[in-house]
Amino acid sequence: MVNQQDNIIKMIIVVLTVAFTLTGVVHPSLSQNDEEAGFFYYAVHLNDRGTFDESRSGYYWQGLDGSGKRLVASSEHIIARTEGLLKVESISPDGNTVLYLAQQEGLEATNILGLDLNSGDNTAYTSTTGDANWNPVWSRDGTVFSYLSGDPFRSFASTVNVYDLNSGESYHVYSIEESGFIIDTAWSSTGHRLAALEVRLTGDNYQRELHLVLFDRAGTPQGSFVLPESVAELRPALHGDNVFAACGTDSPGDICRFHVPTGAFETVVSLKSFVPNAHTITNFDITPDGQELVVLFTNYEPDPISGFVPPDGKTYTYRVNLATRDGVDLSGAPGEIRTMVQMASGGTTSAPVVGEQIVFVAESAEGPDLYVMRVNGEDVRQLTRTPEITEQMPVWSPDGQQVAFIGADDPENVGNRYRKRGFIMNANGSNVRIADQENVETLFSPPAWSPDGSTVLFVANVTAGLPDIIAVDGSTGVSRNLTNDEFWNSSPEWSPDGQWIVFESNPGGGSTIHIMNPDGSQSQSISDCNGGRPAWSPDGEWIAFVSDCLGPEGIYRMRPDGLDIEVLTEDLSIVGLFSWSPDGRYLAFNSGSSLYTVDVETKVVQQISDNASLGERPSWSSDSAWLTFAGEVDGQFDIFRAHPDDAFLENLTVTPDINESSPVWSPAATAVG
Repeated sequence: MVNQQDNIIKMIIVVLTVAFTLTGVVHPSLSQNDEEAGFFYYAVHLNDRGTFDESRSGYYWQGLDGSGKRLVASSEHIIARTEGLLKVESISPDGNTVLYLAQQEGLEATNILGLDLNSGDNTAYTSTTGDANWNPVWSRDGTVFSYLSGDPFRSFASTVNVYDLNSGESYHVYSIEESGFIIDTAWSSTGHRLAALEVRLTGDNYQRELHLVLFDRAGTPQGSFVLPESVAELRPALHGDNVFAACGTDSPGDICRFHVPTGAFETVVSLKSFVPNAHTITNFDITPDGQELVVLFTNYEPDPISGFVPPDGKTYTYRVNLATRDGVDLSGAPGEIRTMVQMASGGTTSAPVVGEQIVFVAESAEGPDLYVMRVNGEDVRQLTRTPEITEQMPVWSPDGQQVAFIGADDPENVGNRYRKRGFIMNANGSNVRIADQENVETLFSPPAWSPDGSTVLFVANVTAGLPDIIAVDGSTGVSRNLTNDEFWNSSPEWSPDGQWIVFESNPGGGSTIHIMNPDGSQSQSISDCNGGRPAWSPDGEWIAFVSDCLGPEGIYRMRPDGLDIEVLTEDLSIVGLFSWSPDGRYLAFNSGSSLYTVDVETKVVQQISDNASLGERPSWSSDSAWLTFAGEVDGQFDIFRAHPDDAFLENLTVTPDINESSPVWSPAATAVG
């Protein structure tokens, strides 16, 4: 009787694993326990008698080149430690923990348990007695996992929850409010974004619509989108602004891409180009760098109830390059039924990242350092490891090959204070060097690169303890004092053609806007109007500045000769620095604790966010489509990006106990390796 019961349980595992796979229940998470990139998958093996082979069925790891295949955890290993097992679900990103579903005797509820593959210990992550819990999905960093809850009698999910392994508690993220049910969830490659895929029944005839709902890690909504009818009810894969989904008119045999900001939708891979009789995608995932897919698909349409496979049926595993559309067959032995794929990786890729990126300051318990990441928050790389230096205000060189920043070094240098210095380094964090004069103290004012990238301007206390503008040769480090007077000089900025430097000075007591030649000669006030924090427009036709010279306090602009002064914003106290969009249409600025933009022609002011960090300079992408800035949420500072036109807002760095600041968008040609 015992053997018969064991065989029944094993066959249930086979059937349920295959059946649930067809509806997209099992799928990806990122692992970092292997040096080479690869993927986990769950394989069901049948012996030569066609019955379940428990010793070979289980989780495998395999390199993207087809090498390194090995059994990580067998079904026998899991079954021996589990009572009431329903279905293995997912392996943790570090490859050490398997999540599975278990049902307590006498209860209809299913709960999520974890098996430690090293110790053999089991941990109950949920313990409900009413609702069923299923579909756990690990975040890429392995600190949380999302899961669904719902009525066990309907087998429909209505709620998305997240379990935090650090706190040991779950929190509610989302509940469907309309008629319908939630199919599955998926995390982005960085774990900053969570998506819920749901079916909504609308209209009098209950028309079926597939919706994608996005959240940040804390559960804050980031938008809801209706997906095209061709998208299959299979867990998607997220990378940056793109959502990848299985799609097809008759059966899901293609991979499509949905671009969140624009709504653009396209087919990126047709599996029939690799296998002419490709029929049904059972699972897929995207590599952490977003360059490749691993896709599991069949040449048949499996029975969704029994999981029946026709005699000539085969399951394929392909690695697909998204740029070239080339595919490599990674399929296993005939008769092996693969039911899940989970990406595994050794961490950040060693290849250089090319294109626009964001450099920023992150302050942890070890102190502040400079980091760089892709503009979607992915592929974060640490640039500096200098506990003796407090880095601030990084600025890219025009070619994206270097970064200048302000740093505070050992307080023993100047009594009991940190002395601030100017630094320059390569964009990959190498060759960090002091860039200002030995006997000065640089102020916390952003460095300013000349348009040709040859010279960096710093503000430093030189003459009588008052700030002067110092020009430093970016190659040799040779510096010279451009102002060298007894006035307060600050906020330098180059004209777009590199022929002039605009700055703020106070020779008459009140601050006014001045310009001078790059060598410091012909310094002159261009207007009697008081003002500060000047910023040159991208076309060189205007200088924006903060003033109240015509009555209202706010942002003004004038010609470089001081003529045509006009008010752009009224009755707004401007905090920190502001910046022009590269197309010259907008100025972005902080007022109070909020971030705004103003259209310089229409004078229309639009609030972008109510959590902007005071004193920060918002930074634009090269195409003027995005703004990045530091914002505060519940005492935590993170990096955000936003669309100025539609107020789309995204938190790029949801990092507990780490404060990020000073984000700056790079030029398009940047390469960090």
